[in-house]
Amino acid sequence: LRKQLTFLDPMQRATRETKQRVELGAFLDELFQFRAEKYGRHEIEPKVIVKDDFAIIMNRGRLLQIFDNLLRNSEYWLQQSKAAKPAISISIDNPVVTIWDNGPGIKPALEETLFEPFITDKPRGYGSGLGLFIVSQLLKKEGCDIRLQSNRNDNGRRYRFAIDFSGVATD
Repeated sequence: LRKQLTFLDPMQRATRETKQRVELGAFLDELFQFRAEKYGRHEIEPKVIVKDDFAIIMNRGRLLQIFDNLLRNSEYWLQQSKAAKPAISISIDNPVVTIWDNGPGIKPALEETLFEPFITDKPRGYGSGLGLFIVSQLLKKEGCDIRLQSNRNDNGRRYRFAIDFSGVATD
């Protein structure tokens, strides 16, 4: 419990504006360890692929909020799709982090409006359609960006999110 509280501490109001150096590879490993019990219960395999690791200067709580939102979406859709071997993958390749899963992917009708407020394919009571909007706004505030890549999965749907951390990457 103490380890979990330490991990969540940057989201508290008093530390929300403090920026610090964050090594993305280590941060994402720690985030997946934090979620290990839940992933084990749902048999989700987390994968971190480090091509070119890098560090950023950003508020750790905001960074956690960004990835938490993306991971929760993946978890939800993997559970709904009942994928045979559910997996969430994250690739780190300076200055871009790409995240994807082997769930159903994004419905084509939502591809162009996905980052607008109140856009969701989840049923009522399971999402407000604000998660990806908030992610995009938090990144924009830092001079960064998120986009849905053009790759399509076996269902013919786009499914990979690329976060460009150029605005906060360090040497």
